[in-house]
Amino acid sequence: MKRLSILMMSIAMLAFASCSTLQQVASSNSVAAASGQSCAVATNALYKTYKSTGKIELTDLSNVTNILTVVTSYNQLKAHKNDSNYRKAFASGAVAAGTGVITSANAETFTNTLLNASGLDGVTASNIRQKTQTAATIISLFGALK
Repeated sequence: MKRLSILMMSIAMLAFASCSTLQQVASSNSVAAASGQSCAVATNALYKTYKSTGKIELTDLSNVTNILTVVTSYNQLKAHKNDSNYRKAFASGAVAAGTGVITSANAETFTNTLLNASGLDGVTASNIRQKTQTAATIISLFGALK
């Protein structure tokens, strides 16, 4: 138990240090950073589900909500795909909320993988269950987190 506490404190200190250095970039585009944070929180939840069950069920309301959050962030990122400042702010926001899954080491890869995802185009709350590529695209996004 003591080791776990020390480990958690160390992770928190590293996250704080990472956030401090990346905060300057995030403040330049707070919308992008907020989008990155939302995306990271949803991706983390989906990643945990996938790690524990080995799949992403589109019948689970929590999964659907998280996927729609990722899709919203994807659409915002795609709209600014040629804006390097937006992408940097998005990545730093993702790191800030990444809780160790999205780190400064993999944030750029995560952002680029999301930006290049093709299975998220046109996904909405009303058609998410008919979009067969949606879960597979989310799962492929997890490859950027390793």
